[in-house]
Amino acid sequence: MAAPLTPRQQQCLDFLRSEQEETGALPKQIVVASALSISTSRVASLLHQLKHRGWIEYQANKRGLRDGRYARLLDPTEIRT
Repeated sequence: MAAPLTPRQQQCLDFLRSEQEETGALPKQIVVASALSISTSRVASLLHQLKHRGWIEYQANKRGLRDGRYARLLDPTEIRT
């Protein structure tokens, strides 16, 4: 089982999931920042933490969530411990 998330990490992950369900794609970092009322640098930090914990995958050299084509949320069965 994956390590528990902080409340802010969970809030970010929940937002990413809801946006993906609604639109079929992950939002850009600026959209996440606006929705959570935080800076884009804080979003980048949260995304890095979620990636490190195994909740999302993205290719940093491909602009991360700045362009959702290179990112995806992991299914709970894929999450590393």
